[in-house]
Amino acid sequence: MFTLNNLLNYTIKLYNLANYLLCFFLLLLYFSLKTNRKKNVNLINYKKSKKCYICGNGPSLIDTDLTLLDGDSIVVNDFFRLKEKYITFVPTYYCVVDSLYAMKKFSDKRDMLMNAYPNTPLILSSKYMKLITKLQHKKNIFFICEWGNLFNRRKRIDFSKLLPAGHNVICFCIFLAIYLGYDEIFLLGCDYNLFATQQPTHCYKVDDGSRKKNLLDIMFRYCFVTYVHYELAEYAKLNNIIIKNLSKKSLLDAYNLI
Repeated sequence: MFTLNNLLNYTIKLYNLANYLLCFFLLLLYFSLKTNRKKNVNLINYKKSKKCYICGNGPSLIDTDLTLLDGDSIVVNDFFRLKEKYITFVPTYYCVVDSLYAMKKFSDKRDMLMNAYPNTPLILSSKYMKLITKLQHKKNIFFICEWGNLFNRRKRIDFSKLLPAGHNVICFCIFLAIYLGYDEIFLLGCDYNLFATQQPTHCYKVDDGSRKKNLLDIMFRYCFVTYVHYELAEYAKLNNIIIKNLSKKSLLDAYNLI
């Protein structure tokens, strides 16, 4: 009997096959980014702790005092909007993979992001090809190649090479934390409820003018993202890495909810 799980598995195989073809066409870009990719080994130099807190942009982050964190931190996307709220807080890493930041009409937003924490390493997607030439000389700007096959527990995570696909900035932050060798990884502001609420889904007001996707689009994407999270949870178990979700009322159950 053909089940929905069969359908998901075949869809993932089809996705990976399509990505193999995509990788073939992107080989020139991949090799042209060799210098940028090799630079990523320097990300370890910013690490100061064995603990890492990944700060998502869910509304539960509002109730968290980030100045009390007893370890390193990774923030994402529009976190710069909270700079006035956390005047003394400086993140250890800043990760952005949203394609919106590559668009010309969001150049002002991109500039605010890049100027918010000048001494914090900023990890960007290589989808921002037009920005690479402009920014690659800056010491704390790093580019990743994240168009590999969908992540599974057998994948090797190496930021100096082709990364597996995660389809969610939190997945890439977990990739980063694992790559940097953190023993304990804690998730904050990872409410994971975009598909299940009419309430605000960010810890800041969203005013970027983008159209909200319909429920079908959201659920389809979350299906693959959730698959990656479950695989990451298994990867962590196999490699003795602790991942805990500290986000209040989070729907992400792949990791232990605290």
